[in-house]
Order: sequence, then structure tokens, then C-alpha cells
Amino acid sequence: MTAVNHPLRRQILRIYVEEGLASASAGEIAAATNQPVARVAYHMRTLSHCSLLRPLQSPQEYRVGGRTLRWALDAEGSWLRLLLDLWAQTDLA
Repeated sequence: MTAVNHPLRRQILRIYVEEGLASASAGEIAAATNQPVARVAYHMRTLSHCSLLRPLQSPQEYRVGGRTLRWALDAEGSWLRLLLDLWAQTDLA
């Protein structure tokens, strides 16, 4: 729950849920949120540590191969949508 406390992390998760993304890079999410890539990558790693996102390849693999690390949702979409909706209601209160 504390991982979802940050507004950018909620925004990242909402993009996955609402757009039905199978995977995305930090650069793609950064473009969608108008945030710097480094900031988005940091929050995506934090979401990964909390088992809400998972890397699709090892960080070593993408650095060596020069590929972009992609992240997939690692939580049930309908559960996550409910959590985000509840969180949004408390933000409005």
C-alpha cells in the first residue's frame, strides 16, 4: 500500500490498467506522464520491489545488449483498478 502512496506511482499503474499495456519502458511511461525518464525509472523500480511491476529481462541483460528494459504489470488488473479507484476517492475527500 505504501508504494501506491506516491502520486506518480499511482499514475504509472493507472496507465497500465487503463490502457491494458502488456509492457512498457520507462521512456514510454515518461512520455505519457510528462516526467523525466530517470524519475519514472526510479518509481518503476520501486513498484517492482513491491511486486506490482516486474522486469521482462534482467537489468544486466538490457545493459549489455543495449536494449530498453521493459516492465510488465505483476498484479491482477481488476484488483489494482479497485485499489486505485479507492485511493482516488480518498484523495478527493
